[in-house]
Amino acid sequence: MLRPLLRDSARESAAALRGDPEMPAAEIARRHAICRSNACGQYLDLHDQCAECGCRVATKVAWRTAACPLGHWAALTPVDIPPPPPNPPPA
Repeated sequence: MLRPLLRDSARESAAALRGDPEMPAAEIARRHAICRSNACGQYLDLHDQCAECGCRVATKVAWRTAACPLGHWAALTPVDIPPPPPNPPPA
């Protein structure tokens, strides 16, 4: 569960550094309402947590680069994290 959180956090940090627009409050509310409706059966109300990915829903719905792992809502900002440079050939 830690791996998706770290990945999403890195993506959100990259978006902030690029200066991407903030997530609109209406979109945050819409996403949270979808999760709280528990149509997928994965929302854990007691902890406001998703059983599928393990995220704290209130945090993830506010990240512009995050997407629902079950496809209920998509990321608003494209994820553009450049790949690491190739290893140079040994000398």
